[in-house]
Amino acid sequence: MMSSSDKAQRISSVEALIGYDFTNKDLCLEALSTKVPLTRRLQGWIITGTPTHVGNSYANDIATNTSLMALGKARGLGTFMNLNPSLRGSVQGSQIADAVEALVGAVDCDGGDIDEKDGVMVALGLL
Repeated sequence: MMSSSDKAQRISSVEALIGYDFTNKDLCLEALSTKVPLTRRLQGWIITGTPTHVGNSYANDIATNTSLMALGKARGLGTFMNLNPSLRGSVQGSQIADAVEALVGAVDCDGGDIDEKDGVMVALGLL
């Protein structure tokens, strides 16, 4: 079980990494431990005025596990993951990819506006 000070430190570090302060800090922790599917939401966060087919193509290209994993690893996201004890400290690439998606979803669930969502996506390398 993670101590409350460890939780607070992880949340603070991730908030600094993505440039967003969560109102509901539990959403940040949840994003680091579970998958919140968001592939479709990525399509709505392409620059305003972009044709739908361009946005869909971008979302399909960037929202692959391989791309999301690389972006998350490049930002050191794996160091903040809440691991299942059975994994013995090993973070899988697919878990990092899931966390990238889940963080964007957590900002959405937290009530972040479009500019805040875009800022998080820029910080994570999605835009």
